[in-house]
Amino acid sequence: MDMSKAFDKVHHKYLISKLRNVYGISGKLLRWFESYLINRKQRVTVLGATSSARPVLSGVPQGSILGPILFLLYANDLPDAVGHSKIASFADDTKLFKKVDSTSDAISLQSDLSSLENWSTSSGLVFNQDKCKCQRVTRKKNPIKYEYNINNKSLVVTEKEKDLGVPQGSILGPILFLLYANDLPDAVEHSKVASFADDTKLFKKVDSTSDAISLQSDLSSLENWSTSSGLVFNQDKCKCQRVTRKKNPIKYEYNINNKSLVVTEKEKDLAGEQ
Repeated sequence: MDMSKAFDKVHHKYLISKLRNVYGISGKLLRWFESYLINRKQRVTVLGATSSARPVLSGVPQGSILGPILFLLYANDLPDAVGHSKIASFADDTKLFKKVDSTSDAISLQSDLSSLENWSTSSGLVFNQDKCKCQRVTRKKNPIKYEYNINNKSLVVTEKEKDLGVPQGSILGPILFLLYANDLPDAVEHSKVASFADDTKLFKKVDSTSDAISLQSDLSSLENWSTSSGLVFNQDKCKCQRVTRKKNPIKYEYNINNKSLVVTEKEKDLAGEQ
C-alpha cells in the first residue's frame, strides 16, 4: 500500500500538536520544530518568470535528514488502526498481512483495510489506490479467494512485489538508506545534483553540444554508480526536462542504460524550499 504524495500532505499544525501531546516535546525544542516548519514559503520560476512567494501549510522539507523522521513521527500511529492483522511500514509504503484460512479471516483483513481508510482520512494521508495491491502467498490447491478493496476500489492481485531493503517500520531505516546512497553526488563531475530518498535530479546549463555531452557523461557515470551500489534506476520514470527561453535550444538525445529519456515539459519538483 502506497500513500499519495505523502510527504507533501503532512499538516504542520497537526504535526506540532502531535509532537507536543503525543511525544511530550515542549519548550525550546518544540519552538525549534515550529521555526523549522512554520512560516515557510515557496515560489516557482518558469522560463525566467518568478511567481510571488506563497505560504507552505503542509509537507515536510524534502532533501533533509529531518524530513523523513518528521514524517514517521506524524504517521507513527498508523499500526494502532489495525486490529486483526500484522503491519510493516517504511516511509510512505505499508504492508498489511494476515494468515487467511477461512472467509472469516478474509473479512477481518478487509476490516483492517477499512480501518486504514479511516486513519488516512483523519490524518490527511491518502492511499494511492493505483499502487495498492494484493498478493497471496500459499501452497494450497484451493486457497481462500476474497476481493479486497480500499476506498471502494478492488485491489489488483499480483504474483510478485518488490520488498523493502532496509529495516521496516523504523526511524533508522530512511537514515540507513541515505547513508548507503550518500556518495551518489560524488559520481557527478560536470553537473549539479539534488537528491531526496530515491529521487535524483541532475541539472546543467546547456549552451553548446559540448555541454550536452558533459551532461550525458554524468548520466553514464550515474549508471556505473547504480551498478556498483545495486540501486538500479527505473528507466520508465527517468525523464528529461528542458527549461529555456531560447528560440533554438540545444537538442540532444540523452539516455540511460541505452534507453532514450522521454522529454517532458513539466515535472513535479520536490516539496518545500530546498
